[in-house]
Order: sequence, then C-alpha cells, then structure tokens
Amino acid sequence: MLNYSSLQKVLCFLIIISVVFFTGCRNNDADTEETEQETPQSEAQSEQESETKQESDESDEGKNNDRIQYVLYLKHQDQPFVFSDSYQIASTDERLQNKSLSLFVLEELLKQEGIGELINPIPKETEILSVENDGRTAVVNLSEDFVQNISGTHEDIEATIAVIVNSLITLPENDRVRLLIDGNQVDQIQGLPVQEEYEFITSYYPDK
Repeated sequence: MLNYSSLQKVLCFLIIISVVFFTGCRNNDADTEETEQETPQSEAQSEQESETKQESDESDEGKNNDRIQYVLYLKHQDQPFVFSDSYQIASTDERLQNKSLSLFVLEELLKQEGIGELINPIPKETEILSVENDGRTAVVNLSEDFVQNISGTHEDIEATIAVIVNSLITLPENDRVRLLIDGNQVDQIQGLPVQEEYEFITSYYPDK
C-alpha cells in the first residue's frame, strides 16, 4: 500500500508529464500555423520574382530589337582576301534619318579606316551618287573615280567589288547588287569583266 510520500511523488510525476505533453502540442500547432502562413507568402514571392525576371527578359529583348546589325568588309593589303567586322546601330539613330539602310552602310564602308594589314581598297575619291532598290537588288551608282583610281590585279579589283557587294548583301533586304558608274552599266573595270548583278561573293575568303 502506497504511503503519503509515495503518492505525492506519483502525482508530481503525472503533472510533469501532462505539462510536457500539453506544451508539445501547443508548439506543434504553432509551427503548423506558422508554416501555413509562410507558404502562401513564399509562393507569392516566387511568383513576383518570376514576373520580374520575365519583364527583365522582355526589356532586354526590346533593347536588342531596337538595334540594327550590319557588316563591313576590309581587304588584306597584299592578298585578295576580304575580312568582315560586325557593327550595331540604334534604329532611332539620327544618321539613319531620311536614308535607306543600304545607303548608310555604303557610306560607312567608304569612310572606314584600315586596321593593321587590312585596308579599305575603295579609292578615297569615290563618291556615292545613289543607292536604290530594284526589288531585292541594291543598285549602287558610284562616281567614275572608282574605276579610274582602283588599283591592283584583277583579283584585287574583284575583291574590292566583293567588299561592296558583301557588305550590302548581309542586309536582310538585299539579295543581289548591281554596280553602276555615273549611272551607266559598265562591261569591265581595268580589263576585269563586270557582272550585270552580283550575289554574295565567296571566292575571296582565306582558307580556315
């Protein structure tokens, strides 16, 4: 039979067990409520971050769409090889106002400087009389200075023509180039037969 002291110990033990159990349940309920509150907030934050990233990607895409890519060519000073370099211009650039992209590219081509062993083979005296489009053919009308002052072998001359032709054909609106001198179709330049129309010229690229 339990004495009074033993009974007190048993009651104290039961009370401690009850308190621990009750406190544990309260903590579990609180953790559950906190988790339930945090979950929607976490989902909302993830959704907001996703929307922000999408807006950033769309903004970057818009910036890229506002820029125009074009290519200019130079020729090796000793060999009939041509080399390209790519450029960009904003579609809103004032240099594009009141002129076609083909005219702008040809103007930039004539103005560009040589780099190292690469030169601009187009005679400096050359003037652009006009650049027009006949369908998908760019009709380039140059001054007579082009044929009078061009130099080199027939391969050098044709590589020079390739500098003009390829720079224009890299533009999406052009498939071919027709070359005129003072408004006239020429049959030859310095003894080199000239085609009526040129497509992209691949003959003057160095072997890789």
